[in-house]
Amino acid sequence: MEKSILKNQTKILRLAHYNIFKGGEKRIDDIFTVIREINADIIGMLEAVSWQKNNSQIKKNIQKSGYKFYKLAIANSKYNIAILSKIPVYVRCIKNGFRHTLVQVLLKEGKYKGFCVFFVHLSPVSEEDRLKELEKVLEFVSKFPKSIIMGDFNSLSPHDTYNKEKLLSFFKNNNITKFGKENLCFEVISKIESYGLIDAMIYLGKKFDYSVPTPYNTDINHSMKIRVDYGFLSKKIIKRLCKTELYKTNISNLASDHYPFFLDIK
Repeated sequence: MEKSILKNQTKILRLAHYNIFKGGEKRIDDIFTVIREINADIIGMLEAVSWQKNNSQIKKNIQKSGYKFYKLAIANSKYNIAILSKIPVYVRCIKNGFRHTLVQVLLKEGKYKGFCVFFVHLSPVSEEDRLKELEKVLEFVSKFPKSIIMGDFNSLSPHDTYNKEKLLSFFKNNNITKFGKENLCFEVISKIESYGLIDAMIYLGKKFDYSVPTPYNTDINHSMKIRVDYGFLSKKIIKRLCKTELYKTNISNLASDHYPFFLDIK
């Protein structure tokens, strides 16, 4: 029997993102079980690879999960982002300047009208590449005072309690350079915070929790316990944040190489 995380639908807006690893492949049923359990009002599905080719199967699962709105943002790469929503939204796909894509979701009505969610999947190559992409993201964020940025940032936070020497040694020994070559890089997350956006996990005083790896993971880049999935909120709405979680269950352990992330706004 599926469980669900209860929330008051009339008072809470739940936003989520989930990197489902290469389109979900043969894990689609488990992925959508997790989605139904999280029960987000809006969820961004990262790495929706080839979803345009499995349209009927995908739409059947989406409808079963209670989502009335579905938009597949085709990326520059194969790593598309799918948006599922239970409430009216405007969706814009922004590809220029991004390895994959940036997706803007603007809420159109109700108490959250004007809230703007940006779903990101930043470059896996280097911090330098991600900083360039982040500049573009922040250009769009500057136009919306009630902004949330969430997704896979492929970046480390300076606030997380890593054994930096051990982590860097592992990366060097395995020729992993995406997080830095001679030193660990924290510039992307630091730049977001210097812009005035606030890490949801830090704001609510959460202890460090990793978003990769899951037991399903086979990627050497994700074999150390690190946090690369985040949600950031603008100062104008941060006080309305009431819950955030990396959702970990027996099913989400095996549904993808990332754990899904959600946050609640009152």
